[in-house]
Formats: sequence, structure tokens, C-alpha cells
Amino acid sequence: MTLKPINVVVAIIYNNEHDSVLLSKRRPGSHQAGLWEFPGGKVKDGESDVSALKREILEEIGLQIKHAHVLMQVVYEYSDITVRIQAWIVSQWTGSPLGKEGQMVEWFPLNKVSQLPLPAANIKITKALVLPGLYLITPSRESYDEAFISLVDNLASNGLSFLQFRSKESTYRQHKSLVMELVQVCNSHGCKLIYNGTVEQADSVNAHGVHLNSNELLNLDNRPVPENVWVSASCHNSLELEHARKCDLDFCVVSPVFQSASHPEVRGIGWENFRSIVSGAGIPVFALGGLNWTHLHDARNNGAHGIAMISGVWDAAEPTEVIRKLKHSNF
Repeated sequence: MTLKPINVVVAIIYNNEHDSVLLSKRRPGSHQAGLWEFPGGKVKDGESDVSALKREILEEIGLQIKHAHVLMQVVYEYSDITVRIQAWIVSQWTGSPLGKEGQMVEWFPLNKVSQLPLPAANIKITKALVLPGLYLITPSRESYDEAFISLVDNLASNGLSFLQFRSKESTYRQHKSLVMELVQVCNSHGCKLIYNGTVEQADSVNAHGVHLNSNELLNLDNRPVPENVWVSASCHNSLELEHARKCDLDFCVVSPVFQSASHPEVRGIGWENFRSIVSGAGIPVFALGGLNWTHLHDARNNGAHGIAMISGVWDAAEPTEVIRKLKHSNF
């Protein structure tokens, strides 16, 4: 029997260099004692999530939160309790962290967090931490030349960390060797290449993950790949997002926010409808459709983790400059 979930908020607090996060250690005698966790606590009756977040962080570690946006929601059933955790990325804060309740508080490099003893409910959050503000999608072409490969190399060396290869104008057989070369380029810079196609195709090109269309998503019964492989999907409504969450996908793309160059015949849903669709999604969401790098703030204010773009980067006068701007505004 599923227990009524306890609502909890936690904060992902970065240092000034944005390469480490602040964790606290659960005290002896508490639930999951001795494990490291993202600081936070229970939401009181009648209290909003953001109010609870600010109160808990001030009470626990003495920091005042100035600005934060939702990363994701996780529901996890332990043997004795069920928790619903809403994780927030704290982009602005003041104060000096201190364990005000006697708990240990320490900064940990991002690449070390997954190696720590963490509550099981926190593990999904640690994977989402590496998701950037930009999910770049390739333009659809009949062929891709060396200049395109060189541009990808340049973008990845300047901060691009997630690239989806998507091409409706060339077949898998036509671009397979190209994608395998792009994977090697991405590997050299720590960038993840996600292949838009089938799980089998993504595996055959050694991609870091697979992106599914909405029809493929709805045909799933569970997660189609191991935890060490990324899986995302395109969604257009709250039912598809809920199915993605139930199938344990890592993130989704919701579109179109505005009319886009790639689909000029499709009318955009606008931020209000976008916000309604992603509300309570429980999974990181990227907004797509007619966006440019200046829309990142709007996207996050409307429930997105970040933005996905095609023409906003590839058609820009200086694509590398767009990547740099997004990297610096990521937090």
C-alpha cells in the first residue's frame, strides 16, 4: 500500500564557480542517518514550496535565497515513508553556509556527488544536475560536410554540453558514419550526443542517449535503456509528460512555444499554456520553438529547466557567441 507522500523541498546550491554543490549530512537518529543530502525539509500545511525552501535553508544552513527555479520533482517510496521531493536550483543567495542544527555541511565537486552515500530519493536528482540550460538540436540536412563537424567541435569546446542529432532529410544509413564521428568530437570535450531515432540506432552509433518522438514515447511501458544511457522525448501535452515520468525518462522537450522556422505551419502555444502543461511534470523540461538565448529566463520562470534551440544557434551570425552567452547565463 502506498503511503501518503511527505512533501519536501531541497536546494541545489552552487558555489561561485558553479563546479561544486553544497550538501549536508543527516544527523544520527534521523531518517537515513549518516547519508549526504541536498539541504531542505518538509513543506508545512498552507505553505508554498518556495516559501518552505527559503525558510528551511535559512533555518538549516543560514543562507538567504534570492532567486531559484524548479529543477524536477521526485516521488520515492521507502519501506516506511513515501516522499515527494521538489528540487530547486538556487541561482542567487547570500550568507555563509553553516550547519545550524549541528549537521556537517560541505562543498562537493559535481563529478563527485554521485559517488557519495546518498538517500535513494536523491540519486535521480544528481543525474539531472548535469543538464545544461541549452539542449541544442542539429539542423535537418541532406548531408553534413566537414565545416559542420568543425563547427560542432568549436561549439563543444566553448561550452556546449548536450547535442541532439536530428535529421529528417537524411536517412540513418546516410548519416550513420557522420554521427559516429560527431560522437568522437563530443567525447573530446565532455559533450553528450543524443540521437533522435530508435534505441537500436542510438546504440549502433555509440551515442550517449536516445531522443524519442511522442508516438515512440507512448508505446513505452518502462524505461527503454539502462540508467547510464540518457533518454529524452518530445511531448506536446501533460498526458505525454506524465507518461514520460512514469517510464522514468531523464528529461523532455515541450513544443512549440512560439511559431518556429522549422515548423512555420504550427502555431505556438505561448508561455501560459506551456506553464500549464509542465506544471507538476516531475521531470526536467526544455522549452522549444521560436526561441533564442534571451528566452532562458522566461523559460525558467514558466517551469522549464532550460531551452532547446535549432535556428537560434545555427542561423546566428556567431553561433559560438550564443553558446558562450548561454553558458554564462546558465545560472
